[in-house]
Amino acid sequence: MTYTLNSGIKGTVNLSLVQIKEWIDCFKIGTRFVTYVGDEHFGLNPNCVADYKVHNVYSEQRRQLEVIQPKEILESKELLEAYEVKQIVARVECKKCSTQYTTDLIYKMPETICTKCKSKVYLQEQLGMINTNKGKAYYYSNNEEEQS
Repeated sequence: MTYTLNSGIKGTVNLSLVQIKEWIDCFKIGTRFVTYVGDEHFGLNPNCVADYKVHNVYSEQRRQLEVIQPKEILESKELLEAYEVKQIVARVECKKCSTQYTTDLIYKMPETICTKCKSKVYLQEQLGMINTNKGKAYYYSNNEEEQS
C-alpha cells in the first residue's frame, strides 16, 4: 500500500490482505491503525492520510514491476559497483612527530593528516606504490625533500 500524508510525505508499506481490510475499516471510521509488518510495529493515523492506494495482484504497478528485464537488473548492479566506495591503503610517515603507520583511506587524496599530531602529510607520487604489511600502498609524508 502506498499512502500520502497531509504534509505531502509519501510512504509505502507491505500489508497482507487481512491487514489491508483492517486498514480500510480504520480509515472509514477514523481510528488509528496499528499492526506488525515483519518484526516491527507499524502505525498510521487515518486523520493524517490524504490518500492511499492498495497494490495487489491486479494493480498496474505490480505489472510494471514484473516487466523489468534481467539486462536492466545487470546494468543497475554495474552502476552500484561503479559508485561503490573503494578504499586504498596508505603508508603515513610524519617527520614532525616521528609517527609511522599504515591505514585505509576512502580514496586517493593529494594530502591527509597525521592521526597523532594532526599535521598535513602529502602524497609522494614520484615514489609510486610501496610494499607494506597490508600490501601495496600510497606513500604520504611531510618531509620537504620528498615533496619536490
